[in-house]
Amino acid sequence: MTVWEIVTHMSFPVHLLDDENRKLVNPVVITSGWNPASEGYAEGGGVITTPHTGGTQLDGVQKDGAYVTPEHKLNPGVMYSEEGTAKGPNLAEIDKVSAQARQDLLDEINKFPSKSKAGEYATMIGAYDPLTGKTAIGGSNMKISADMLHVDTVKYIEDKLGVKTGEFTSFCKNKVGACAEISAADSLVRQGVDPSRIRFTEALRPREVWRKETLTDKAVVETCKNCGASWPKGS
Repeated sequence: MTVWEIVTHMSFPVHLLDDENRKLVNPVVITSGWNPASEGYAEGGGVITTPHTGGTQLDGVQKDGAYVTPEHKLNPGVMYSEEGTAKGPNLAEIDKVSAQARQDLLDEINKFPSKSKAGEYATMIGAYDPLTGKTAIGGSNMKISADMLHVDTVKYIEDKLGVKTGEFTSFCKNKVGACAEISAADSLVRQGVDPSRIRFTEALRPREVWRKETLTDKAVVETCKNCGASWPKGS
């Protein structure tokens, strides 16, 4: 008390030592309360650690003090690189799917019972999706109309070319939708493939390919300008 009076030049406030005011001078832990903030630990005097505050806890494996997303919750169709960008198929995987589509095309042509039957299609082509590995074969059809194609196929080519299916563009002699590329792409679209991802093999003349061991330049058909504009990276 003497020190108090020397420092403050005031008499010591004795009333603070009363039982009801003692906690203001020397707070003590009271274990009978329900909340540490209001003088108690709760639950019989032990501190309860709340694992979370109402949000969803991660159920991943803890590594070096950090949680990671468990493998069963990763999307197996899309993986990400360290830079955060989607990781697609590598070149070797794309080449493998492309080779499969080409082989499927040759096998389909060789299924015709005769060369004349094979010649009923002016052009045939293989299409594939590098992401899913799906393939399809298509043949040219000069009698094409929009109602013969999937609505997503029609929308895609008409948006790219600016004309309706069955009409002509100003830069190509082929009718829009009549090419083998459209037929093959439409088959993939019906399998759920995004048309913008589709790529193609070389287009072939079935009559020049049927049951032959090697292909000549005469068997290969150049991509038309309509299809080149519709799939600039895939044709």
